[in-house]
Amino acid sequence: MINLKIKTLVGAAAFAATAFIGGTASAAVFTYGFDGVTNNSVLDTSIAESQASVEVEDQGGTAVSFKFLNTAVLPMSIVQIYFADGSLLDFASAVITNSGTAFSPGSSPPNLPGGTFSADYATDADSNPGGKVNNGVKDAGDSVTVTFNYAGSSMIADVIKGLNDGTIDVGIHVQGFASGGSESLEITGRCDPITEICGPGVNVIPVPAGFPLLLTALAGVGILSRRKLRKTA
Repeated sequence: MINLKIKTLVGAAAFAATAFIGGTASAAVFTYGFDGVTNNSVLDTSIAESQASVEVEDQGGTAVSFKFLNTAVLPMSIVQIYFADGSLLDFASAVITNSGTAFSPGSSPPNLPGGTFSADYATDADSNPGGKVNNGVKDAGDSVTVTFNYAGSSMIADVIKGLNDGTIDVGIHVQGFASGGSESLEITGRCDPITEICGPGVNVIPVPAGFPLLLTALAGVGILSRRKLRKTA
């Protein structure tokens, strides 16, 4: 009888964990970093790699957003953004949302300077008024979000897989360094948060924000069950 109760309790807990993950995974935010490709300056490249990031998030199952950020500890500004993709994103549907920035569709040059891919879509910080650096992602409170509809039957899982295996490329051009130089970077940081394995081909599995609390609760259930067993014995 006790064994049956424990099995039922564990089974219910496992089902709750599965439902919890399934119910929140679509709302997960996937954060990626960037690696330098031009490396004109070791210092500038290091600054950009440590400060620039992009948050990838599903938008209602019909679109995906890419939010570009800068911690702005040291001077720099993301002034151009480039995307390349096989068939997962509908670039014609692109919507740019500026927050403290002024980006518009199109870019000159049309491809990431020194980059490893040809861009299918690009956006550029406006030159006027204020200049590209001031209109780019320059301060900690700045961001620019580019949202695309999914192409065909694609979903967030396909986009994340594409980012991890290189099907989707994202690049940024950074200016505004104290040195006066510029650097190009491409998306990286492809890490599985559970195994902490990073690199091309790693499929990132989102861990919902409240999942650690659920695991703690399940551990408590296990301890309680073992105590009941010892008392019965």
